[in-house]
Amino acid sequence: MGKINFYIIIAIFICSCNSENNLDKSIKNITYDDFQSIENLDYEIVNLDSIWKPTQIFIEDNNLILIDKSQENFAQVFDFETKLKKCENITFGVGPNESLDCWSLQIMKDYILSFSIQTNQLMKYSKKDFLEKSHICNIATYEAKDYYPTAMVLLSNNNLVGASHIDTSNTITLFDSLGNKIDKHTPYPILESSKNYKDIENKFAFQNRIYYNDSNERIVVPYAFTDIFDIYDNDLNLISRVHGPIGFEPLMVERDNFLSPNSSTKRSCVLCCLTKKYIWCCYYEGKTAPDNPIPNQILVFDYEGNPFKVFNLNIDIYGLAVDEENNSIYAIAETPEFSIVKFNYK
Repeated sequence: MGKINFYIIIAIFICSCNSENNLDKSIKNITYDDFQSIENLDYEIVNLDSIWKPTQIFIEDNNLILIDKSQENFAQVFDFETKLKKCENITFGVGPNESLDCWSLQIMKDYILSFSIQTNQLMKYSKKDFLEKSHICNIATYEAKDYYPTAMVLLSNNNLVGASHIDTSNTITLFDSLGNKIDKHTPYPILESSKNYKDIENKFAFQNRIYYNDSNERIVVPYAFTDIFDIYDNDLNLISRVHGPIGFEPLMVERDNFLSPNSSTKRSCVLCCLTKKYIWCCYYEGKTAPDNPIPNQILVFDYEGNPFKVFNLNIDIYGLAVDEENNSIYAIAETPEFSIVKFNYK
């Protein structure tokens, strides 16, 4: 009997070691209790001279930039003080200096870049021209060779980072300025629901977006179907991988031999704004896909992944921009028509 008990103890020890080895030690699990404070915010409407149906909003050099895919020119630039439209650019089309889409903007110190998911190209413009002129010419075009990225940013060292379904072994992919892949492994998170996934299954379970802050050279990668986001440096070294505060995982099912999110899959922090000090994430609070979820909460972290503040909003928002110097948050909302709203925080 003594020998049997001894073997049982050994077996339990081995199983516990194997279970521990299966855990993703890079993940930092957090809860709402880890944030320093929670603040409830009320909105006020910003009366711009004319807007239609913007999908994204940005703040730069006392200007508001709206991206509106329903217009002939995707980008509209408004003066902060007068609230009047200064110019509009990125014209729809296939001709010179035209674009089929403006999926996202990346704002750097001297440049603004527009990514088109239709052509898989990142187009670079002078920031001064972008903010002041309606007819602008791109000064460079970047693309990843044969990778068809769904998101892409330019780093301050002139390398590119993209998310692509072609590269199934990595969450994100590093390229040089000519679009050639640089060998750098970026592993997927390992969760209880995904620990037996193949690479192609991980690629769909951990769909992501990419944001970049050139002032502190940090890449932020939020995932669509789990409340995890990653922080990388310019060399794609993982700085932090944060999971929470609800801590949900991707829920995937197989349909016609293809893995996809199921009806109870929750949405997460795919809308982010990076300021000099903080990472601002629009959080869906565990809402599920059939509800057509819209975020009404903002989670704020530092660039080491440490929780800072929670902002509860009294309206759902579609886009996010932060004026850190004046403690103001700007967003797109339906009130009931599309409007730009402002929140002041402490």
